[in-house]
Amino acid sequence: MVQLPEVTARVAELARLFRLARIAFDVWQGQHMGQLLQAEGLPMMPVQFGQATLPAMAAEVLSAFNDRTIELYPDVDLLADLAKLRVVERSYGVRLESPRDARGHGDTATALAIALLAAKDFSGPIGPPTVQGDLLCWPTAA
Repeated sequence: MVQLPEVTARVAELARLFRLARIAFDVWQGQHMGQLLQAEGLPMMPVQFGQATLPAMAAEVLSAFNDRTIELYPDVDLLADLAKLRVVERSYGVRLESPRDARGHGDTATALAIALLAAKDFSGPIGPPTVQGDLLCWPTAA
């Protein structure tokens, strides 16, 4: 079981250590933690999964790989999740889906998609990212 206070404290610690320009999170899974971290002054970016966001996330993931603009840390869980992703067409466009299995439901691939979207999204209240260097995606699945 995930302990919210421990995760919140660790995210805050890493955000300050790496001076993150923004921390994107899934509203459905992390609304409370996002509010706590925003109250601490951290640059939170809520991501609401919906008809506009899901195709944008798919586009960013596909673009990163098709354009070869992404270099991955060789994380076994992430690579396994990415290998299971499928592009599915819906009435609102395409989206990525990950079949549920014994390990979960593609959480690390979803985290990467959110991070790629956050790196491209300049319309949020935080403004354009100003950090130079690598994009840090944390945490990975335990």
